[in-house]
Amino acid sequence: MLAANESKTKFIMFGSHKEKPIRVGRAQINESESEELLGFSYNKSLTWKHQLANMERELRKRVGILRRLSWHLPRSILTKMIEPIFTSKLRYGIALICNCFNMDDVATRKLNTLHRAAMKAGALGADNILLMKSY
Repeated sequence: MLAANESKTKFIMFGSHKEKPIRVGRAQINESESEELLGFSYNKSLTWKHQLANMERELRKRVGILRRLSWHLPRSILTKMIEPIFTSKLRYGIALICNCFNMDDVATRKLNTLHRAAMKAGALGADNILLMKSY
């Protein structure tokens, strides 16, 4: 007999109307408004606003990490760390979001601003900060 854990199992049907719960064995599985799969947030209407908000929040955290590292690492090392820390997250899925979601100027501007901030943090580095402090 098939058994499902009610607290962990959900389903999502894309569309505007609410679906009735599904029975799997003795468990009643309720529909979810949104779900995450492989790092992407999907909602019933297939808009990417929630995904973009999540991506922006995560990228802001990573810019902060780069800024904190810039006080301790030389620029030569810091520039190599931009790719694994920041750019990899930006690139993951951006093609899907840009093709499926007609990105408006605001969303594009936010991602561009975060990318510039990451590059600026990488351009600093402990060696440049020490020079700045001496003046």
